[in-house]
Amino acid sequence: MFDGEQRLERHDVLIANGTIVSCAPAAEFQGYEGARLDLRGHTVMPGLIDCHVHLVMTGAADVVAALRADPSKQAARFEKHAEETLRGGVTTLRDLGGAPAHAFALRERSRAGEGRGPTLHLAGFITRPGGHGHWLASNVEAGGVDACRARVRDHVRLGFDWIKIAVSGGVLTPNSDPREATYSTDEIQALIGEAARLDRPVAAHALGATAILRAVDSGVRTIEHGTELTDEALEAMIARNVALVPTLLANDRLMHAAQRNLGLPQHAVEKVQRFGAMRRESFRRFVRAGGTIAMGTDAGTPFNPHGNNARELELMVQEGATPLQALRAATSVAAELLGSRAGRIAAGRPADLLVVRGDPLADVTCVSDRRRHAFVFKRGAQVPQRTDDIAAEPPTPHPIHDQAPSF
Repeated sequence: MFDGEQRLERHDVLIANGTIVSCAPAAEFQGYEGARLDLRGHTVMPGLIDCHVHLVMTGAADVVAALRADPSKQAARFEKHAEETLRGGVTTLRDLGGAPAHAFALRERSRAGEGRGPTLHLAGFITRPGGHGHWLASNVEAGGVDACRARVRDHVRLGFDWIKIAVSGGVLTPNSDPREATYSTDEIQALIGEAARLDRPVAAHALGATAILRAVDSGVRTIEHGTELTDEALEAMIARNVALVPTLLANDRLMHAAQRNLGLPQHAVEKVQRFGAMRRESFRRFVRAGGTIAMGTDAGTPFNPHGNNARELELMVQEGATPLQALRAATSVAAELLGSRAGRIAAGRPADLLVVRGDPLADVTCVSDRRRHAFVFKRGAQVPQRTDDIAAEPPTPHPIHDQAPSF
């Protein structure tokens, strides 16, 4: 068993009414006469937590065009993608932008243990006028200190759990430079300060070093992507215990598509070729420095389908994390970040579990390859799988030697 923090040998877990009643050495359950599931040869672990997804996105090559094509179908897509994510072993997630109005009802059902998707944490999204992600949803743009504060209040009034701010340009938005800091320090302080006043944590889409530093100095909780982690930016994040949500899977899929000419818009291809290798190197340096990492996949971005989220763990290990660091990032660390009771196997916690064949602390592909998943449980109930759920894996990623990173 992996309990979210450490390996436990010869332990059993007792579940009743959707909750973990006890996790203890097997000898303590001697004489138990209730229903049992014999999982010798498997590892029981908490269900995965993905801190960065976009359930309205489809994985299309041109996400902007795909979202604008038929906004009336966003609600159905959101729910369908949530179900696909749960079947892939993710029992809790944070959606970081684009949630339709009905997502709030889905969130409440998920928190009550109802519905067919993961437990949801929803973020309202704010970007400057015409900035990165302005196409995600309506009512997301704001510029100037007063407008920024007002937009935060709008999102809190709607009921969002988090506020996400795009403080740099992005890869998928036309005419947007990932290294550009799109908000001034005053605007970022207004956004984060108003969110703090209203008791909402803030996640920052931040690729360039200037934007990262402004967000960290202003009190952000997480940096999403973190492409250009200079020494100064890295040190500031660690000093203030700001978590990195690296979204390596999104970066890997974009690099794969750009190299193989799979239909990405040309503006995105050019940015991936410039910054893809830099993203990987920044992650490696952050791991070596001992920074806090939480799993996030950016699922829904091009060629990054919902349900394959667990592949992020394999990429973390490929880029220098240990299997233990990767597993914690996807369980206990992510749970603490979200203020969730999930992410641990312990008495009183929700019985959200993933059972895999083999030992993921020795071989993380036991988790990252969903063909090695044996069972997913949400609140103690087995999540049904479909025969078409586990399609052929995307092609194995190959290193792409782009322009060398410079910091």
